[in-house]
Amino acid sequence: MFIPQARWLLTMTLPVALACGGDSTPAGDAATDSRSDAVMPDAPWFEEGVPPIALTPCPEGWREVTGNTVTECDPYPAGGASACSPGEAHFPGEPACRPIGDPCPAGDYATTLPTEGRILHVKAGAAPGGDGSLAAPYAGLAAVSWTSLSPGTTVALARGSYEGTLPLQPGVQVVGACVSETTLTGIDGPVPAVVRTTGRGEAAALRNVTIANSTQIGMVIEEGQALDASGVLIEGAYELGVLVADLDTTATFTDVVIRGTEANSMTGEFGYGIDVELGAHVDATRLVVSNNREAGILVVNEGSALGLADTVIRNTRPRAADAREGQGMLVSNGATLTAERTLIEGNRTGGIFVLGPGTTASLTDTVVRDTVPQESDGRFGRGIGVQSGATLDATRLLVVRNDDIGIFASEVGTRVTLSAVIVRDTRASATDGSRSIGVVAQQGAALDGTGLLIDRAEQIGLMVTGGSQAGLRDAMITRIGEDACESGSSPGDHCGLGAVVTSASLALTQFRLHEAGTCAVFLAPAAGETAMTTVDLESGVVSDSTIGACVQVDGYELDRLTTEVAYRDNVTNLDSTSLPVPERVEGIGL
Repeated sequence: MFIPQARWLLTMTLPVALACGGDSTPAGDAATDSRSDAVMPDAPWFEEGVPPIALTPCPEGWREVTGNTVTECDPYPAGGASACSPGEAHFPGEPACRPIGDPCPAGDYATTLPTEGRILHVKAGAAPGGDGSLAAPYAGLAAVSWTSLSPGTTVALARGSYEGTLPLQPGVQVVGACVSETTLTGIDGPVPAVVRTTGRGEAAALRNVTIANSTQIGMVIEEGQALDASGVLIEGAYELGVLVADLDTTATFTDVVIRGTEANSMTGEFGYGIDVELGAHVDATRLVVSNNREAGILVVNEGSALGLADTVIRNTRPRAADAREGQGMLVSNGATLTAERTLIEGNRTGGIFVLGPGTTASLTDTVVRDTVPQESDGRFGRGIGVQSGATLDATRLLVVRNDDIGIFASEVGTRVTLSAVIVRDTRASATDGSRSIGVVAQQGAALDGTGLLIDRAEQIGLMVTGGSQAGLRDAMITRIGEDACESGSSPGDHCGLGAVVTSASLALTQFRLHEAGTCAVFLAPAAGETAMTTVDLESGVVSDSTIGACVQVDGYELDRLTTEVAYRDNVTNLDSTSLPVPERVEGIGL
């Protein structure tokens, strides 16, 4: 049993007996209170010790791993993502590296070229004056009459490196030999992108090419146009890997890797992997977005939508101008994100930020892990942030080893709904010693959940404050301040508070609050707030903590904390010692 020495002197014990299930009852007349005879609440999972959080069966290709207490799923083999050869990638859910797109052919051209329709051949180093036939290919991109190509035309690129740009007409496709041996380098000139769509109609298509180290944006799809990209590597683009913009604009990505996008050389800004804006729609399957700048993926404006599957967004670098940001994804201003079988790892400032009225994010079978603080000042490092009226719905979500806060919800109109979610091992920033909190709902945000495990945080497991409302069923908060309270290394003024409620409301049903270094549940008014503090506990266990319930609300109806609730093996079940009240935390200002 974990019962560390509390950091504050416990000087006053209220003369009320909570259901103690075998402990010594607090002193006073309440020693004979009938509630001391309460039995273990009747919840089907109490004997097993953890709530019914079903992250398994894992998605196809993901492996089962042992978490702290629940079996989890990981999209990569035990050694993690492999280091791949040029032209290859290790997509999540797959066992090893493989070619991006089609394997390289034995001959000059792809073996998957269509058998019908017009085909024009281009071969780097061919004799000048060719007519585009297989026997007399064009020698370079400039020889192709791009603006006159009709739908159904295929431009086949042989192995080689090609200077120039691709202005793609509707219904025209460009097919390279393979990603590792067919490279587009763009041009130094006024054209903004290496690949761009040029008209409305049937989707243009791009397959089996690398766009490498250009001084232009990798791809631009805009003005209601459409592109289907499959087997494409965009590496070292300028400002943006891909821009998809405007109403009715659509893009589909399959087997696409976007990495190493660089900032504007004059301003030090941008460097996004993908920018979806102004009402455009993108669907991506088997997508890797890595080592870009400022944001891996940006989805903004009402009507903009991004759908992800089998995707990884990792290691976003900070903005070059000021070493700020570096988040995996930013979804804002009314945009929509739908993600399944997605890994977001190793980013800076935040894994996913969802901001603004009407902005929605839906996550299924998603892992957000190892987010680290902003490089410029050591702040944040949050797994997921939801603010300013945005909505998050998450099912089978794992948020692990993030700094500062695992899941953060703030402001009136913001709503977070969680089902089968684990938030564990939230770290205090090594940079500035900032907070370590599992889940926060503040400033009027709403939090609902079924099947939630918050496991290990140094400061607070769950914090509900400033007029927010939270209702959780089948929830467990455990091992809060387990190491920090004993060592005195906790960040800030607080250590080991399981659930903190200040000028807000929390309802827990079928729950367990376990191994809190100071208080399993903490109730108090918040300075400057007018909302009442209410906590309703029903059918649960409060156990193995220094104090079961720390109540700093005058005249609080303690029956609200004891409805079929067993307080077991705590040093003290109930206490009203005046402890420091945690303040609301800083919101995300991007």
